[in-house]
Amino acid sequence: MGLIQSRWVEAFEELGHSTNPTGFVESYAGAVNVTNAIDASKGERSHAGTAFLDSALNRGNVTLRTGVNVDKIAFDELLTADGKLNANGIHYTYNGEDHLISGREIILCAGAFESPAILERSGIGSKEVLAAANIPILYELPGVGENLQDHLNCGLSFETRDDIATRDDVL
Repeated sequence: MGLIQSRWVEAFEELGHSTNPTGFVESYAGAVNVTNAIDASKGERSHAGTAFLDSALNRGNVTLRTGVNVDKIAFDELLTADGKLNANGIHYTYNGEDHLISGREIILCAGAFESPAILERSGIGSKEVLAAANIPILYELPGVGENLQDHLNCGLSFETRDDIATRDDVL
């Protein structure tokens, strides 16, 4: 459970409301965390793993490493002639040891909190933020980490009469 979801559940508990970690009960009122992505073709819950990762891992050109802490992105020397940085690897820590993994393509997908933090530790971001942290500025990009729009939603569920068509009837 992520930080925001944890705080959401804690807030409900502090107010004296019940909580349920999965929400998989017949009747429930209170705070609950559920997956809210649906694969429309199957009518099933989905997420990045089922939508993309499983098939990518089967291709043989993707490596999944879990339990690592990413320090920063590794880049080719400096800016290219057209003013771009070329990423060539990732510096990370695993079981207390530092590692560098290199590749032709680097995909940064560490979430709303960690992606900007990794960019900033890598020297990409606001010059004021980087200078305050004594991080050499490789590419000034104001706004990194400044526009968080993570949010919670509040869903309502209810029962319908048997004569009312629902999505379940279509599936």
